[in-house]
Amino acid sequence: MLTLCVSVWQVLELVQRLLQEDKMATQREAYYCLVNHFKDQAEFNSTLQDVVALTGCARTALGICASSSGAVAGLLTWQDEGGEPIDCSTGTSGKRVNVYVSQSTPGDLRLA
Repeated sequence: MLTLCVSVWQVLELVQRLLQEDKMATQREAYYCLVNHFKDQAEFNSTLQDVVALTGCARTALGICASSSGAVAGLLTWQDEGGEPIDCSTGTSGKRVNVYVSQSTPGDLRLA
């Protein structure tokens, strides 16, 4: 029981830092911030679910979001095929990376 309490405390401390700094992290990024405190990603995920239940807050309200493969988040922009700007710094779960971006040259991508 003590181990669970310590694990929950570690996640709550990370959540506090994220919220104070007005940042978001993917679940994977959050795990790697606390990798020395959890035996694997599954244990971290389970503890995060405990924190969500304990606080009654959605995971995204805690500054942690899920991110599917092929998504980019951060200070990066590019234009889609139609010339529309794609800004990865907005939203909570990143932007999907499409074929156009994967075929882009470094000069096509800009820091936001």
